[in-house]
Amino acid sequence: MGHQWHMVQRMSQFLTTTQGRDKSCRLIQYIAMLVSSVMKQRLKYKKDGSKQYEKVLKMEKLGSTMQMTRKVLRLGKPATNLMQMIISIKKLINSQHNKPQETKLLLITKALKDFFLMSYYLCDHFVWLSKINIITKEAIAKKVEILGYCFWLAALIVIIGYEVEYLKNTAKLTQGMEWTGDEAQRKKMQQYYLEIQKCIIEIIRAVFDIPVSLWHINNEWFNTTFVSILGVITSYIGCMQCWQK
Repeated sequence: MGHQWHMVQRMSQFLTTTQGRDKSCRLIQYIAMLVSSVMKQRLKYKKDGSKQYEKVLKMEKLGSTMQMTRKVLRLGKPATNLMQMIISIKKLINSQHNKPQETKLLLITKALKDFFLMSYYLCDHFVWLSKINIITKEAIAKKVEILGYCFWLAALIVIIGYEVEYLKNTAKLTQGMEWTGDEAQRKKMQQYYLEIQKCIIEIIRAVFDIPVSLWHINNEWFNTTFVSILGVITSYIGCMQCWQK
């Protein structure tokens, strides 16, 4: 009973954070997208699929609702990325490093990542304003939406580069260290291995999200079911990353 209550508390804490709600909505969005895609495939082999088609429409509506909800939850995100970018640039100028793994290359890539994410969220805000009819230029909104996904793709590529470099630098720090050392050294090694694990998971998430971003740019490049599966996997990883914070 105590474990169950602890899980309820953790879930409550998870859903009270904006990031937790965003990740949860993303997971539902891609699950709905996957279900509707599979149902569409089955419709091809049914003579009377009117009831099934209604279910497809409901799943598509659920997915689009979750997508819109996420746009609202991400309001103000560009400001956060801007601040992070400024911090990275200041560290770069002043040659400040919070961790031994941080190098000039890492600070540059981190600043680039925040720039691309900031640009993506700004485009996303523009699209949201179009969806609620504050901006009525649909053709421009569509181009801005595609541009936003291009920024997201660029951010994913930079994230992979950042995490690979951070992984290499962290692995170098573990060289020569032994688990048989003193308590402080063992704790440090444990911390480094935990960071290596986090890097690998983040690389996997970013790699899997690349086809998803490309599909959003042009949905003819990848199969919808395949992209939905990747979206569900990366959304689940994102939820777990947020849960463990």
